[in-house]
Amino acid sequence: YFTRAVIYLCDHNSNGSFGFVLNKYVDTSLSESIEGFPTIDFKVSLGGPVDTSNLYYMHSFGDALENAYPIANDLYIGGNFEDMKSMVTKIPGKANQVRFFIGYSGWEDGQLDAEIEENSWVVLNNVPTSVIMNTEQDALWKDLMKELGG
Repeated sequence: YFTRAVIYLCDHNSNGSFGFVLNKYVDTSLSESIEGFPTIDFKVSLGGPVDTSNLYYMHSFGDALENAYPIANDLYIGGNFEDMKSMVTKIPGKANQVRFFIGYSGWEDGQLDAEIEENSWVVLNNVPTSVIMNTEQDALWKDLMKELGG
C-alpha cells in the first residue's frame, strides 16, 4: 500500500501521527458521489487505509472556513463543508486551493518514530505548499527523491 507513497504528515505528537498520501489517486467524481457537490473535476487522492468511508480535505483558505484546523505551511484541514463548496463554485481559482482525500494514514504513539528509525521512511522537510497541493505532478515520489540526491 505504501510502496513509493508520498505522505504529507499533518500532525505528529505524543498521541500518534496522521497524514495523507499525496500520490495515489482514485477514479471517482465528487459531484457524482456527493449530492449537491459542484461539477468541478477534482482529482481525489487515496489518503490512506484508515477511515476510507470518509472524505477529508486540505486547503489553503485559512480561517475563511469556520472550524478549519491549521496544520502547517499555511495549510488547513476541514472546516465548514458547505462554505468550502460555495467558495470553489463561486470564486474562480479557489478550486486549486483544496485537495480531497478518501481515508488517511495513521500511526499510534511511537509507531512512526520506530518505522523511521528502521529506515522504512525517508523524511523530507519543508516541502512547498505548491508541491503539496499539486495533483498534476505524476512523478511526485521520483521528483522528491531527486531532491534528496536519489
